[in-house]
Amino acid sequence: MLQHEPQPQPDEFFVLRTDLPRANLLPSSAFVLEDTLEMQEQKARVALGQLASLSQRRGVGFVAATWSLASPFLAFGAFLTLAMGSVPAALLCGFGVATTWRLRRLQSENQDLKISQHLIGAKIGWLESLLEGLSWGDTATTQVITLTLQRLLPQVTPEQRRLFSPKLHSILLDHLSVPVATHNPALIEALLAYVRSSQDYEAMSRVEMLRYNYHPPRFGAAARKGEAVLRDCQAVLDLHIVSDEEQLAALSSFTLPRREGNSLLLTGSEVAEPQMSEQEHSAVQKLLAELEEESKKHRNPGMRLGFLIASWCLIVPYTGVQTVISLMGHQWGMGAMFAVMTGTATQLHRFALSPRQSDVAKRLARYGSKKVIGPLIEALDWPDEAIRSLALDALTDLLPTLNASDTNVLNQKQRGILYRSLRMSYAIRHERFLSAILEALEQVGDDEAVQSVGRLADAHAWHPAQKRIRQKAVDCLPSLSIRAETNRASMTLLRPSSASEMSPDTLLRPMEERPDEAPEQLLRASNEE
Repeated sequence: MLQHEPQPQPDEFFVLRTDLPRANLLPSSAFVLEDTLEMQEQKARVALGQLASLSQRRGVGFVAATWSLASPFLAFGAFLTLAMGSVPAALLCGFGVATTWRLRRLQSENQDLKISQHLIGAKIGWLESLLEGLSWGDTATTQVITLTLQRLLPQVTPEQRRLFSPKLHSILLDHLSVPVATHNPALIEALLAYVRSSQDYEAMSRVEMLRYNYHPPRFGAAARKGEAVLRDCQAVLDLHIVSDEEQLAALSSFTLPRREGNSLLLTGSEVAEPQMSEQEHSAVQKLLAELEEESKKHRNPGMRLGFLIASWCLIVPYTGVQTVISLMGHQWGMGAMFAVMTGTATQLHRFALSPRQSDVAKRLARYGSKKVIGPLIEALDWPDEAIRSLALDALTDLLPTLNASDTNVLNQKQRGILYRSLRMSYAIRHERFLSAILEALEQVGDDEAVQSVGRLADAHAWHPAQKRIRQKAVDCLPSLSIRAETNRASMTLLRPSSASEMSPDTLLRPMEERPDEAPEQLLRASNEE
């Protein structure tokens, strides 16, 4: 018989392991005998059996059942009214079908919540049985177990995690996979909460692989859930960028500069680049090589302004008008085709950037090396707003680290992107970024930089942030002009003279040998002293 009221149970259930040091043991009230874990597993299996039977007897409310029965008639009415030319009636029937689908989904979620109340007494000792229940294949049972795991896994403390068996920990990590992220993103969020406070290298490797290999859908609710999974993975990885002792030792000798206002206060005459471990250096080199390979396939991720204007001002209006005309003329095939073309034209900017480029750029933003400055600058022109934001934040910290000897770090394309970013309209939202650009140009600027900074210094400013940027541009111009002159002089090469009309007979060259002249008549040094 199903018991709706769970029996009183101790707060936690653990197995007393003799291989742990006694000094690290929890209070004795937190431990029970060895057979307690077996009791918990038995209770979990009984509860899961009852859960499966309840999932098969899912009830449907009267309103949801009525709407479900009416949905086929609403769908048929939508097609019929559309064929008769009554667009408002067709839209109304379509709205009814969408409402039916949404109501059924809410009803299903409500049933899952009700059934999950039977697992309200679930404890940490139930995890292995709950994870086993995920493999049953029943969608309703999987959703209920996921709700329970979302409650349990974030509550696991580091002390409790050390008491887990290797098998249980391995089962948990095995679910950090792309198929699970595709079909059950809520479970991935619960697992990421479990590994967030972990220092386990294997767990971080699984999260890294998931972050690298998982590509969410581009549209719909699944796209939003997939993006949430990627953000959670990135948040976990950001907490564990430096995790092993070698990286800690490599970074221990580096002192970050202290930022006060818009200036950096340094201990030396130059800004030092953070010392990277050998693993980080090889990772950066690998990512740069991968980004270069992807750039060959997608040469210009950022769509040109002219093409974007043509898309929204010509393609989208034309296909939209043709869609309406075709539907009003009862040309359903042409109308559907133009409707698809209209939707595709509004999303063309998404196809200009490959998912691999997005992933590599986000991973590069985690490293504090000067080598990633150039690729991150190019990412400022990419159509993905999230990547642009990451690149901007990373460049705000990296650009001031450039020295006078780093002129070869930026190519002409990357310099052009920086110069186009020197706009007074950006100063209100991105004051620190513009300040970082000006600090970098003081070290690696050229003649074009002088012109761009000069225009910024002469621009009209009304906001306090704009006034600060304009004053900084004015202060930057003298040193930038000197730096540009120095860089121009260093690029000046020694060239040949332009006296090309000189006769070849006047040039000094070896004498040609003539057989008709006697050797005795030739002038040579005497051997006599």
